[in-house]
Amino acid sequence: MEQSAYPAQKETANGAVASLVLGIISLIFTASVIISIVLGIIAIVLGNKARKQIREEPDRYEGDGMTIAGIVLGALGLAGGAIFLIVWLIIGLSAAAYWM
Repeated sequence: MEQSAYPAQKETANGAVASLVLGIISLIFTASVIISIVLGIIAIVLGNKARKQIREEPDRYEGDGMTIAGIVLGALGLAGGAIFLIVWLIIGLSAAAYWM
C-alpha cells in the first residue's frame, strides 16, 4: 500500500461551527433577553459536546479553538441576557412601585 504525501485531513467536530455561530449571535442579541439566553445555552451545550468528541478522537476531529470560542461567547451572551433581565425587572418593579 502506498502512503500519501499529504497527511489525512481532519474533519471539524460536529457542533463546533454551530457553537461558534450561536455564541456570536447570542452576544449580538444580548439586549433581547430570551434570544440571548436560549442561544447562549445551546452554544454552550453544542460546544461541550464538540469538545468531548475532539478529546475522544483527536486524530479524527479538529476545531477545539472554535468550540472554546463558542462556549465563551455563549456564556457571555447568557450572562449579558441575564443581567439585562435583572435590570429590566428592577426598573419595571421600581416603576410599578412609583405609580402605586
